[in-house]
Amino acid sequence: LSRDEYNNQQICSKKTLKNAHLILRYVVTNGTGKNLIDSPVSISGKTGTIKTNYQKKNETTMYQSSFVGFFPSENPKYTCIVLIDNPDPKKGYYGSDVALPVFKKIVSDMYFSSTSLDLLSTQSYPFLPGTKKNNLIEISKIFGL
Repeated sequence: LSRDEYNNQQICSKKTLKNAHLILRYVVTNGTGKNLIDSPVSISGKTGTIKTNYQKKNETTMYQSSFVGFFPSENPKYTCIVLIDNPDPKKGYYGSDVALPVFKKIVSDMYFSSTSLDLLSTQSYPFLPGTKKNNLIEISKIFGL
């Protein structure tokens, strides 16, 4: 295949893609990713937790925790995968407890260090004192963007 033919291939129908997108958004709004709901930009994604040494019966259980997501949810521009190998089980090992907070920090740092309004453009914001509702220019001035 040529580069153009390769780049234009679809792996699923538009309907399937829309349904997958809705499911991944639901994970954040109502499921295991709900600690992301207060992020500065909308996020869709999936948590994951696996036991990595399930065949070894006499060893300490080891895990791998993950969160994979994209944002802004309505018009994705960025994707990120956080994978934590062998987190301390005493401090938590589920993807929602270990990998999700790292993802949230990455998104927050990107958002608040951004010099453009790219991440702001698809999100609806609450009223901030001294601004008109959803006025991105005024909001960006308040946050120094």
